[in-house]
Amino acid sequence: MSAPPTVSDWYQDWFDEDYLALYPHRDDREAVCFVETIWNKLKLEAGITVGDLPCGTGRHSIAFAKLGAQVTGLDLSEVMIRLAQESAAGLYPQPRFLQGDLRELPFSTEFELVVNLFTSFGYFETESENERVFAELVRVLLPDGTLLIDTINPFWLIDNFSPQEIIKTDEYEAVIAKELVEDNRRVIKKVHLTRQSQTRDITESVRLYQTEDFKNLIARHGLHLLEFWGDYDGSLYSKTTPRLILLARK
Repeated sequence: MSAPPTVSDWYQDWFDEDYLALYPHRDDREAVCFVETIWNKLKLEAGITVGDLPCGTGRHSIAFAKLGAQVTGLDLSEVMIRLAQESAAGLYPQPRFLQGDLRELPFSTEFELVVNLFTSFGYFETESENERVFAELVRVLLPDGTLLIDTINPFWLIDNFSPQEIIKTDEYEAVIAKELVEDNRRVIKKVHLTRQSQTRDITESVRLYQTEDFKNLIARHGLHLLEFWGDYDGSLYSKTTPRLILLARK
């Protein structure tokens, strides 16, 4: 196990084999269902250009590609990109996967749909860095293109909050302490992971967004709000739904 990163850069080293072993339930089925919901509700067609940013292990990228999309996935984690490439081997159309930073995307304006999924927004400590990510997602979006950002609903999280969680797998035991800070606008998760007498500590820190936060962001960056979904079936958002999913048009 590698040395722990600082809180401010926790995301740089966490998304590796340890992370995947700890959360093995994050399989393809949920990704396929969500992508099919996006495809049907937005009336997408084969050949559409999709940016999956970040892409993780490529679950959603592969589901989009199987429907005929031209997909580009990017992730900071070398491990995730390698696994995505292996999972997509032989697939047509073939997704392309690149390693990179969301704050400085190596693309021009080229996507008809940009997706940021599974609470992958808000990883940075400062508002300026998080907004820089938002600006980059908008920049690479073609005119009339759609931006979709999927985050946890902070109201649902507060109502269902548990300060501690213990996860045991065949290889690992993880004790996870959780805390809501900054007036419930950030969640801190301290993960103590034990594997074969070796330990590793990671502190996750994720900014929580409400609908008004997203409305302000899209207004500053020239987007038009379409709607908010509250779950992966495309149902409308309310304060009791588990997800807060932004859909906006450039």
